[in-house]
Amino acid sequence: MGCRGIGGIMSVFSIDAQDGGSIEHALLGLDVQEKLVQIAAYRALNKTARWLKTQTIRQISGETGLTQKLIRKRIHMLHANRKHLRAMLTSRNQHIPASELGRMRKSGKGVRAGKFYFEGGFVAHMPSTGKTSIYRRKQKARLPIRELGFYYGGFTSRAWEDVSKGDEVMQRFGRFFEHELNYISRKHN
Repeated sequence: MGCRGIGGIMSVFSIDAQDGGSIEHALLGLDVQEKLVQIAAYRALNKTARWLKTQTIRQISGETGLTQKLIRKRIHMLHANRKHLRAMLTSRNQHIPASELGRMRKSGKGVRAGKFYFEGGFVAHMPSTGKTSIYRRKQKARLPIRELGFYYGGFTSRAWEDVSKGDEVMQRFGRFFEHELNYISRKHN
């Protein structure tokens, strides 16, 4: 289990089946084939990763005021399988363009998009890309301009650290793993 950021562009959180010794603990007193244990492990890892993704999205949404839908599109899950007992959550594009934040309207000395206000911004349509968004000049001159938006990268790392601080992730994995083992052993007996 771990969280790391790569140059501010991408955050990764991984859950490994060997962390915490949950598999060995759950196997005590059970007579199950190794193949079935691997199946239970990767299913439990994927369920734990989905739970972690949900918790992360809820926490980021609560702290930033962004809708969960916008965040959900940017957090991806790499599933575990029998050969690779590791599930990973990645968040690559942590910048949400202002055009996706809500209806854009001029307000005072800037532009408002949904709940967010961009001082010094203006709404423009770019014929080259066909995109309408909020832009701000980089200098006093007419050009260059840059598109504005909301960057939530720090919130992602903090959310993953908050969830992984306690032993809750490994406890969830242990519960999911025991549940999957019981299900598979009943199915194959």
